[in-house]
Amino acid sequence: MNPGTFRFLLISVVVIGFIILVATLGRRGNSDTLENTDTTTVSYDPTNEGIKFPTLLPDGQTLRYFQSGHEQKDPNLFWEETSDGKRQQLLTEPTLGLIRLEWSPDRSQAIAAINNIPDWAEVSPSFHTNELPQDTTVWYRINFTDQTIQRYDPAIRSIRWSPDGSQIVYIWQDQVLAIAKPDGSDWHSLWDLRNSSTTSGPAYFAEPTWAKEGTIMVQAYPDGGREQAMFWQIDSASGIQTLVLKDHDFFLVSPTGEQGVAVRVVANSAQLELFGQTKQTISISGRLDPTSFTWSPDGTRLYYLVTEETKNRLEQLVLQTSQVVTVTNQPPIWPINALVPKPDNKSLLLFSDEQRAEIQFP
Repeated sequence: MNPGTFRFLLISVVVIGFIILVATLGRRGNSDTLENTDTTTVSYDPTNEGIKFPTLLPDGQTLRYFQSGHEQKDPNLFWEETSDGKRQQLLTEPTLGLIRLEWSPDRSQAIAAINNIPDWAEVSPSFHTNELPQDTTVWYRINFTDQTIQRYDPAIRSIRWSPDGSQIVYIWQDQVLAIAKPDGSDWHSLWDLRNSSTTSGPAYFAEPTWAKEGTIMVQAYPDGGREQAMFWQIDSASGIQTLVLKDHDFFLVSPTGEQGVAVRVVANSAQLELFGQTKQTISISGRLDPTSFTWSPDGTRLYYLVTEETKNRLEQLVLQTSQVVTVTNQPPIWPINALVPKPDNKSLLLFSDEQRAEIQFP
């Protein structure tokens, strides 16, 4: 091979290598961000209006949700929707004043918080609360399988399901943390602040939740205000109480109960403190929507919405790597009222007041 040919081949190899390197770096630089692509679908239909508390059944295909009536003939009902778009009523009785819903793990039941309604409201007798003072929030257990509705004690403030759906944890009169079967039987108190003699503990409870089986987490506050939240862990067998974190705004526990995230919001930023299997503090730039936090079905990812200046973005926190990944900087619909991750961890359903969208990502 003559020297000229060798130099030409050498230069060609270097140039080709440089092009490959630039392309590879370009792909790496964009790997955490996905712009809207042809895999994003948006639909508008009157049947999308007023959808609240959507959830997927374990099959990952069938939706269940509550819908505020978009027509006089279909007011305030629960629906089930199959992947081909066919719908059927889950409950034959209308519901007014629904402000919160906690689906059971298998989605066959739900615990609903309903505001007391005025005497003139048209509502099923099963949800009738007019014998109570107005502006009272009352919790109900709805069984969609046998169409039964059970009203809980009006003094109950908040209820959550255990990970397997066999028990509930609840707050009674702000100062008693208790567990029971879903029908309210076999209840026993875990922590009664009325009998507490300590001055360093909480004065009242706010939100309970289950961590892993046998362990309860509860958000509580000291006497004097709700500025400094305390997060306690209680062993349901021994009753041992352990202070886990304090000085955060709220906390979340994954569906499996293995991972927790405490959130502190500061002006136009937020800090996520991971506790459980993964421990780390993560900073988020922008104004966080605290109502948007949604776990993936397997509890390995946490999705949420952020607004920074005039831009909106949808992010996911991958718990195993503590990596924050921008799913999209251009959500196809806005404002987003609900996120419903699919079990494949590669797609999400988004719901606004009138639209729904499905977004797929790597």
